[in-house]
Amino acid sequence: MAITEAQRTIIAGSHHHYGERPPANKFEAIAEGILHDLHDRRGIKNGFYDIDAATRSEIVATLAGIIEAGMELGMPPLFSSYDEYREWMDANPTIFGAADEYLELPYQYGEPKREYDKSIINKKPAAD
Repeated sequence: MAITEAQRTIIAGSHHHYGERPPANKFEAIAEGILHDLHDRRGIKNGFYDIDAATRSEIVATLAGIIEAGMELGMPPLFSSYDEYREWMDANPTIFGAADEYLELPYQYGEPKREYDKSIINKKPAAD
């Protein structure tokens, strides 16, 4: 059985792991594969060299968590506006728990997370 390019990338990423240790589960292996692919792309790869080992491991763990959650979630709902997104969040409080408190936390650029999310969700794709 031949393996696909994506499978080869996961295997190579697991062997040449970006984190401090080899992957412990399939989610970390997939994350390592993604990072392996990004590490080989022009304009991106040089940005990976000066990151300390602890931060590398944190990146792998975060990506693995996102991958695991995504596999459980399936295709997420898509929203055309921030109001539609908030309406859905408000209708599903058990999914988000303390979402309002989270959204009021300062984001890395100083604005509350809620405003950052709103600016991203309301951004329209560029016309071709």
